[in-house]
Amino acid sequence: MRSTRLLSLLSLFLLADGETRTSRVSPGMFAFMGTCGGLRAGCFKVNTMLMRQRAKSAIKRSLEMKEEGSLRVRGYSIWYGVSKAADDRSSALPVVVLHGGPGVPSHYLEPLEGLNQMGGRSVFFYDQLGCGRSDEPEEEEFYSVRQSAEDAATMLSHFAEFHGLLEAGGFHLLGHSWGGCLAAEVVMRHLAHHPKLLSGLKSVILASSPASPA
Repeated sequence: MRSTRLLSLLSLFLLADGETRTSRVSPGMFAFMGTCGGLRAGCFKVNTMLMRQRAKSAIKRSLEMKEEGSLRVRGYSIWYGVSKAADDRSSALPVVVLHGGPGVPSHYLEPLEGLNQMGGRSVFFYDQLGCGRSDEPEEEEFYSVRQSAEDAATMLSHFAEFHGLLEAGGFHLLGHSWGGCLAAEVVMRHLAHHPKLLSGLKSVILASSPASPA
């Protein structure tokens, strides 16, 4: 339920750069909704239902276009997935998703894969070390904020070099909860060493994230 609501909200922002899209509703439907608790509330409810229906069908189609792989980072394997845009001519910029936790894998954010159909936008995921389909080092130093942010910068570089992250002219970075802390750390402390990534970063989206990881 939580990931579905998150998809509904974020997809309004990410469906198209610089605009949001809403579904058309007939005049008769407007009148009906107005008699059932107010026009504005009714429109929002129907729009949300339509968004969820579109998301479910888009997710089913997107599974066929998902690429998966792994990258050795600090001697351990990090799993990643890339859901390519349905239309390779789309000008919509891709989004890289940093999941929450720490210790929770990225699967709960996979409904965002539907953006490759709904918005013509490629979506990049990975499981941070210690969770999901990635390796689980026993050493505590592998799980510091600094090391996790360095891993995120490494994954961004990999996506740019081997999976076309910058081909559309830039990308968005979305961090949810703990992932938002990592996104802020990456931008403030690590992308200065990656000038192409820094110039290609168009926005940072912090969803339900604290102001500090401390």
